[in-house]
Amino acid sequence: LKKTLGTLTLGGYDESRFTPNNVSFTFAEDISRDLVVVIQSIEYSDAGNATKQSLLSESMLTFIDSTVPHIWLPREACDAFESAFGLTYDNATHLYFIDADSHESLEERNPSVSFILAEGMQSGETVNITFPYASFDLTVSSPIVNRPTRYFPLRRADNETQYTLGRAFLQEAYLTVDYERKNFSVSQAAFVEGATSKVMPILSPDAVSANATTSEQGSQTLPTPVMVGIIVGIVAFCLLVVGATTTFLWKRRRARIRLAAQQAQEASKEEGYQKPELDSTSTIPPGELNAEFGDGKYRPPEVEGSPGPRRDVAEAEGQHGGTEMEGSKGGVEIAGSGVVAEMDGSKARVEMTGSGGFAEMDGNNNGTAQEFEAADIYELPAGEVKAKVPRSDSGLERIRISRLAGFRRKQESIGKAERGG
Repeated sequence: LKKTLGTLTLGGYDESRFTPNNVSFTFAEDISRDLVVVIQSIEYSDAGNATKQSLLSESMLTFIDSTVPHIWLPREACDAFESAFGLTYDNATHLYFIDADSHESLEERNPSVSFILAEGMQSGETVNITFPYASFDLTVSSPIVNRPTRYFPLRRADNETQYTLGRAFLQEAYLTVDYERKNFSVSQAAFVEGATSKVMPILSPDAVSANATTSEQGSQTLPTPVMVGIIVGIVAFCLLVVGATTTFLWKRRRARIRLAAQQAQEASKEEGYQKPELDSTSTIPPGELNAEFGDGKYRPPEVEGSPGPRRDVAEAEGQHGGTEMEGSKGGVEIAGSGVVAEMDGSKARVEMTGSGGFAEMDGNNNGTAQEFEAADIYELPAGEVKAKVPRSDSGLERIRISRLAGFRRKQESIGKAERGG
């Protein structure tokens, strides 16, 4: 197996790196030397167990410390190692060297050393941590020595406070420490080529108790009302989501419809759409204009007929030209209160003249006119307007005579009233 680096896992351990056992160690009282184990014995054996030898005469307490590189044992145990492995102690460096001949012999014999660890000095369960010779075959170099030299990682301890299992021991041992529970374990390290790391957590006691409580609570079934409430809440939430989604889609569709209508209206305007000239609610027939009279009221035209050849037609036929209106029998130009003006005639023409007078149309006088005095009565508002009355129309003359007779009687009544006043 190729060289394997040491590992450090915080908060857990790698289960693939050791062979588990049932031995657990408790912390010592001295916190500066808390990881203390009992070495009940140290056993040496050759390959095939041909030769066995104990290297430790009595049990001893030893501190496990990864900050120290060597194994510190009592002088008696160091002498036993020196004899078994053919070591040479160097007083200058206080190290055990191995010469070339001893090294070749040890490789041939391939001895091993087993540390038997326990919680108690004489009894209790034990765990064996076995080291092959290769674990002790190390090299030291400058500045400790001038040239690389093989040495055995063993040091002489002056007293029990120096008894220590350092990093040389941890080459073959896996240490798992639980500081909250104040216990630890030491296991034989496993070197399996291609093994997959399997890190396991060391849970806090508080976390373990919380998980146990949660497990107990989880095993209990919820009351029926609570279950019903949960189901109702879930259904209500689903309905709320569906309603909100439907409302959103409906509003979005309405907005699209409005936008399409607005775009269509703008497009029709751009294509030359024009509003009708007259409002469809108007009750006045197209092409017909209202006439305004002196009383401020609007009335439709008096007589319907086709318009003349010109827009600016004259009121009556005369020197200004143009006919007032087209028809077979003529008509009344302006509606008045009992007075008929401008009746058609064949040839006779009577001209109303005078300042405030009234001209009478008499058919027997052959075009002559008699003027009647009247202060405020006028047939026509303008003196230049002439009426064309046919002489041969006796019916129209009789109408005029009748009207004039009535007018005389009215004038006489007014005169009498004034004289009587």
